[in-house]
This record gives sequence, structure tokens and C-alpha cells, in this order.
Amino acid sequence: MVVDAANHFEGVDRVRSIIRSGENVPLAFSVLNDYKAAKESGVFTPKNCEGEKCFSPGRHAVLAGNAALDENENFHGLYVKNSWGPSGSFGFYTIEDAYFREGLSHFPYWEYLDLK
Repeated sequence: MVVDAANHFEGVDRVRSIIRSGENVPLAFSVLNDYKAAKESGVFTPKNCEGEKCFSPGRHAVLAGNAALDENENFHGLYVKNSWGPSGSFGFYTIEDAYFREGLSHFPYWEYLDLK
């Protein structure tokens, strides 16, 4: 499923629904130039980027396994398994929702695979 700015929240809701059913979700997204900070911190966040210098023309595939919720149980991102080995948090990362939205301002979509 291709998710663009117009259906971003619908896409996030569908991914969360699949995860709640016990399935992992393969997804691909635009990589911003701060991805090296994510390798160290375990969090993909756009806060270290500004404008065009943020964008990297690359795409990255991961496996989403859980929703990241804040202290009030509000959605703020996805926990994903990465292919970079044990960097981040033992090979797992959080992709903040704001990261997806920032990526949409540079690359017109992110994608997920619904295996059901």
C-alpha cells in the first residue's frame, strides 16, 4: 500500500491495526540525512534536520512490530526491527511519526505491505 500525505493517518491506522492482530508489517520510507544519529540513539527523529539538507534520496526497508505510544497512550511512532545488526537498541529502532511526515515533504510516499 502506498501512503502519501493525503492518506498518511489512514496508513498509520492500518499498520497499527495489522500489528494489533499479531502480525509484523514490512515497510519502506524515505531516509533523512540524520539516519546516522538513529544508529546511535535508536530513534529516527527529524529534529536534527532542517529543510533540504535533511533529505537523502535513499529509501529504507524495516519490519514494524509495535506502535510507540507516549505516556498518555497517544501514538507517536513505530518500533521497528532493522537490518543494521545490533546498532540502535539491539537492532530495534523507533521511527517517530514526525519522521514519516518530514519524509513526505521530500519524497511523495512511504509504503507498507499488507500480507492479509
